[in-house]
Amino acid sequence: MVYRDFPAQITLNPTTQQLDALVASGQSFPFGLPCHSAAINPCSVYAIVDLRKSNLGDFKLDGLDFNLSYKHDTSFGSVWLNVNANYELNRKFRSSSVLPFADQLAANNSRFKSRAVLGGEVGNLLGQVAWSHGAGYKLDPAIGFVPQTHVSGFDLFDLYFRYDFKGERLLRDLSISLNINNVFDADPPEYRQFSPGGIQGFTNGGTLGRLFQVGVSKKF
Repeated sequence: MVYRDFPAQITLNPTTQQLDALVASGQSFPFGLPCHSAAINPCSVYAIVDLRKSNLGDFKLDGLDFNLSYKHDTSFGSVWLNVNANYELNRKFRSSSVLPFADQLAANNSRFKSRAVLGGEVGNLLGQVAWSHGAGYKLDPAIGFVPQTHVSGFDLFDLYFRYDFKGERLLRDLSISLNINNVFDADPPEYRQFSPGGIQGFTNGGTLGRLFQVGVSKKF
């Protein structure tokens, strides 16, 4: 496979000069040979294979990005809406320049992701809700003992609140906040690819359940 897919990393029938350069570049040589070419018979070396970490693949991605930001002042404060989304039109990958590109969006990957944030400010209180969405996708080939051909979409809702105190001394520049991540305690879509231990997996979303976080901020 290495000889077929990565010919640029292979040097067949290396010359004495190439072996000299290779040995001189290292501190040791495999099989306990001393680090000089006199101990190596060039006729016994069929190929030099360069397996160092390298960037050999190609990745092509194009799609549509959308972003909307709107804020409106009101008599009680303000309201705002932020929406961003992206839809992948093409995602292709190949691990070597001699291989054809493989389509990664025909199956097994989500094309569409979005996030929308709706918020408002009333006096010293700020609050917002965020909705994150990942579209479902088909699986080809099907996976699992009971065949699964589709992964469901995933929707996640988060809440955020912050109250800014307007006072003097200890209350000056003091804020408290509350984050509630995954408000509805949503589970990510099931993915029936069994691990060696027989445990089912999850995909197209995180496994973190409902989480409360309280914060206090004070400037001095």
